[in-house]
Amino acid sequence: MPAEGPRKVKASDIDTDEMLGFIRVLNEERQQGGLSAGWVYVWEVGERFKMFPFAVVHAKIRRLIHREVLNGCPCGCRGDLVVPDLDFPKRVVWMPSLPSWKP
Repeated sequence: MPAEGPRKVKASDIDTDEMLGFIRVLNEERQQGGLSAGWVYVWEVGERFKMFPFAVVHAKIRRLIHREVLNGCPCGCRGDLVVPDLDFPKRVVWMPSLPSWKP
């Protein structure tokens, strides 16, 4: 018999439309204001949905990126989140080439 207790909060408890709407509004405001590329950071979304544990909010963001309804980085960095139907530059990742090393 399963133990009775409080139900754990899941990423599916966060309303997808509300999260995407929040990110979309910030994307548009920042693009119009000329601030960077208009990206939204993961911790800003976490602050908006602070009634949920941050791990749950981050799980929701990862799922939205995996479903391709949100663009950004799901690794746990700052995120650079953007709603894909908006005309924003794609995130560019630059990695310097490492010097060759010979023993």
